[in-house]
Amino acid sequence: MLNSISSIDGRYRKHTEPLAEFFSEQAFMRYRVVVETEYLLALAQIPNFKIQITSKSQIQNLGKNFSNEDAEEIKKIEQTTNHDFKAIEYWMGEKLPEYKNWIHFGLTSWDTTNIAYALMIRGALEKVIVPALDNIYNALRVLSGSTTKYAMLARTHGQPASPTTFGKEMAVFASRLGRQLDQLKGCKLTAKLNGATGNYNALVVAYPKIDWVAFSKKLGLG
Repeated sequence: MLNSISSIDGRYRKHTEPLAEFFSEQAFMRYRVVVETEYLLALAQIPNFKIQITSKSQIQNLGKNFSNEDAEEIKKIEQTTNHDFKAIEYWMGEKLPEYKNWIHFGLTSWDTTNIAYALMIRGALEKVIVPALDNIYNALRVLSGSTTKYAMLARTHGQPASPTTFGKEMAVFASRLGRQLDQLKGCKLTAKLNGATGNYNALVVAYPKIDWVAFSKKLGLG
């Protein structure tokens, strides 16, 4: 199933469905298409490069409007290529025949794939995971403030100990979650775009006068 993310789908689908937009097989295909289209557009912006883009939207729409039908087409191609990324490359070549020779130019599969992973994780964090954790954090803070007078027995080493309040214990959980949230929000996702062994070999051989390191950094991938 192209929209499943793992074996926890099924009975738990109502809980995991928001993540399918980022972690399903279809989403994985879509993000790689997005990376490839943006890379193609970036190549075309290099002065004196041979690519002439006639319609930017035509290229960007491949990823923006990626559908179940597109994913199914790629899966059919994969039956022949026996390589998931090569199937995407061929599919894009069919959709953009005028740019076929420039799709995935000078890259290795991992260049596109690792960037796609970073975008998938960032999207899931920003749109699903962090908002959900923020809601839990805020709920714990509210609960802590409204239950400060509710005494309860505390324990240490599994034995009864000096009393505490329910509100204080909820404040502990809120504090721990808040600390982890700050770390999560501050985490910087990195990626690479530099060829099979990280030396820009194919790109430098084809266009030795272009500063490919600067090109990579300009895309935010250096």
